[in-house]
Amino acid sequence: MDDVVKSDIDYIKKEYASETYKLENINDVEIGGKKAKELLYVKKDGDTTEYIIEIFMIGENYKYNTGCVLTQDTYNDKKYRQKILDMMCSFKFDEPD
Repeated sequence: MDDVVKSDIDYIKKEYASETYKLENINDVEIGGKKAKELLYVKKDGDTTEYIIEIFMIGENYKYNTGCVLTQDTYNDKKYRQKILDMMCSFKFDEPD
């Protein structure tokens, strides 16, 4: 899993200025009983701040990436942010053949 996550991080570093798009956190999470990585990026553009959450789930026969973009108001609303994270972590999948 780390190679895919590292590729994403390297791509962001290459394509965006560090003061505009910054990796804030990497967390180990579990989705549907499978290990996953959750990345939190903060993107600043003038007076606007957005929070980008990406989740990577990688197994032997699958690679899934899901994510969302939150406004600063949405991110700062802990209850609303938790609802979004719960929705993202409710993803159900089986190992393909």
